[in-house]
Amino acid sequence: MSGGSFGPSGGGICGGYGGGAGGFGGGGAGFGGGYGGGPGPCGFGGSGGFSGGGFSGSGGFGGGGFSGGGGGFSGGSFGGDDTGLLSNNEKMTMQNLNERLASYLDKVRRLEEENANLEQLIREWYQKQGPQGGRDYSQYYKTIEDLQNQIISATVDLNKVLLDVDNTRMTADDFRMNVEVNAAPGTNLTEKLNEMRGEYERLIENNRREVESWFEAKMEEVNQQVHSSSQEMESSNQQVSELRREYQTLEIELQSLLSMLQSFQSNLEDTERRYNMQLQQIQAMIIPVEEELANIRCEMESQNEEYKMLLVWQQRWRKPWVCKKILTRDTNDP
Repeated sequence: MSGGSFGPSGGGICGGYGGGAGGFGGGGAGFGGGYGGGPGPCGFGGSGGFSGGGFSGSGGFGGGGFSGGGGGFSGGSFGGDDTGLLSNNEKMTMQNLNERLASYLDKVRRLEEENANLEQLIREWYQKQGPQGGRDYSQYYKTIEDLQNQIISATVDLNKVLLDVDNTRMTADDFRMNVEVNAAPGTNLTEKLNEMRGEYERLIENNRREVESWFEAKMEEVNQQVHSSSQEMESSNQQVSELRREYQTLEIELQSLLSMLQSFQSNLEDTERRYNMQLQQIQAMIIPVEEELANIRCEMESQNEEYKMLLVWQQRWRKPWVCKKILTRDTNDP
């Protein structure tokens, strides 16, 4: 079955069984050439194996090993020159199964790479965004849903791969039974196939568990962030409502104070006008009083001068009748 292998070149489980031109056959012998030509990364290399005679002819499972550069169960037939144990239909079936297995392994590798890329993108996004509060994560719900769908589809593809591997195993078991009837050494190859199948199943199961655990952890983290953001948003809305109520209360108080100020200003203006009018009236009353007071002061000064003159006369003349007359006039004056 050329064109496929049980793993990539140099990868998989120790680089495959062999890396050269080994395989079952390869030359004029039957089970000759060993399990591989060169040693490979850690394959069953060497030139030994089931060498020597056996089912001779020009065919055999030659042309490659279980991975490495190219082969699989390809090459000639498992027997003589013209006809072998496998018919053309069986060879085509094995070739198709090998190609399908190779495509599934490529798909698994591609899904692992996509998973690593998605994980790297999410890690970069978290590094760029950082732990910030009060963010809206609604724009990432679509991306999370797409990632969930991709993981679900990847899980479905993995299950399909496992099913196809089981089908391939059953077909290989049938083929192994046909080989064991004719060649007893095929038991070791079947064990290696089973080991490879178990290793790949464990690898796929581990990858699936890792992807599921990673996805659940990320979803839990995102849900916690969304929950905390919702709580913060709710508290912020409550604070905004309280501030809005306080603003309305202060606005009402401001309007009432402005109206009181206007009323006080109008009262002040009225009071100023009233007191100005009273002041004008008082000033109008003060002016004649001041004039009368000035007249009285003038009269008092004139009388004082007159008294002074009378005193001078009294001192000069010293006559009692003059003093008596002055006193009589003073008593008669109002």
